[in-house]
Amino acid sequence: MATSPSGNWVAAALEPEGDEGAIILLYDTITHQQKFRLEGHHSGVRGLWASPDGCLLVSAGLSLDMPLVLWDAATGELVAVGQQADCPTALPQ
Repeated sequence: MATSPSGNWVAAALEPEGDEGAIILLYDTITHQQKFRLEGHHSGVRGLWASPDGCLLVSAGLSLDMPLVLWDAATGELVAVGQQADCPTALPQ
């Protein structure tokens, strides 16, 4: 789970069921409404982090060979995909 520094949104990852990948739900904490359903991990999600300005959500797959995904928290758009193996010490365990 991750919360924006301003507290305006919260994100939670749901574990995959069957052949589906993990799903990340981003909620608006002011309206109490789901803003986005984010799909981009083929397995579970290891962790979620908010950028210091709250503009980005970072999600990491379960293993080091799974991607780091950057999401735009305002639009729900996928911004970039990288590999955890490129920066394993940057992620909290």
